[in-house]
Amino acid sequence: MNFEKRIADPATRILRIIVHDGLAHTDERIASAMTYAKARNIKPGIKLEVVRTRESLSEIPGVVTIFVDVGLKYDHEFNFDHHQDSKEVYEKCAATLVAERFYPELFQHPEYAKFLERVRIHDTKGLSFAAEIYGNDEVYPFMMDEFEANRRFELDPVKETEINAEVIERYAKQSRDYRASLAWAERSIDVNKCSIGPVIIWKPESDAIKSEMDFGILRMVNSYLIEKNSAVAAVGYDSTTKYEGIVYRFFRTYIGDKLLDFKKWAPAEGSKPGVKFCHKNGFLMLVKDFDSTVDTGTDTIIGILEKCVV
Repeated sequence: MNFEKRIADPATRILRIIVHDGLAHTDERIASAMTYAKARNIKPGIKLEVVRTRESLSEIPGVVTIFVDVGLKYDHEFNFDHHQDSKEVYEKCAATLVAERFYPELFQHPEYAKFLERVRIHDTKGLSFAAEIYGNDEVYPFMMDEFEANRRFELDPVKETEINAEVIERYAKQSRDYRASLAWAERSIDVNKCSIGPVIIWKPESDAIKSEMDFGILRMVNSYLIEKNSAVAAVGYDSTTKYEGIVYRFFRTYIGDKLLDFKKWAPAEGSKPGVKFCHKNGFLMLVKDFDSTVDTGTDTIIGILEKCVV
């Protein structure tokens, strides 16, 4: 019987996670949270026990026991230790082993995947190797933050696991939403070109969907599309604006930072018909009520961008 079936079994009342004693590490803390989050999704209200020991424990009826970062065994179901000579676990840590089994979508999260990779490197390669990759200025603050969280895990592993499980669920949902949003976004944009490079333009019919998307997810989607297309600018629709009707949001990307200045076309609000806002630093502009689809040779989207080239 696999993990899901064992947890769903009506006789199961408790999830017992075994981790090693002594100094706690980030990989077993995060792995424990993933395991509990998965179990709680299958059976809301399941009781959690976290035992910090290196001793073997006997099976108890109604209790599903998972070994994390301890036990010298890996079976992809109930044992997730990486301290053995095996190709299956080579250069992996408890957190990545458990994520592969229960939350593979986390490896697709634009930010959390980087966190998992950093945890893996710290745990399997050591601090000096991590410092060579990320630099001391990043490694030591990261290490201190994790040290504090791991200390809390040592003092109250159940409470810390419950808190981290909430975080895991949030990132997992973001990752699922991100993938779905990215698939939608790829269908809902046009990539045009001006003289200085590619421009992302959201299709008008996508506005209703965009307004319902989580803002954080939308930012991650936009970042991916900007990098993928090497876009110097992105033009979309302002769904939170106080103005009625469609308001076009012109945004200069980091790629176009030295290449575009919207103040060249609209030095201030009202300086052009329909201009509702132009940031003093020239990277953001809101324009309302102009025909963006008809090429009149004047104020089309690409036409406006051409007039803003530095």
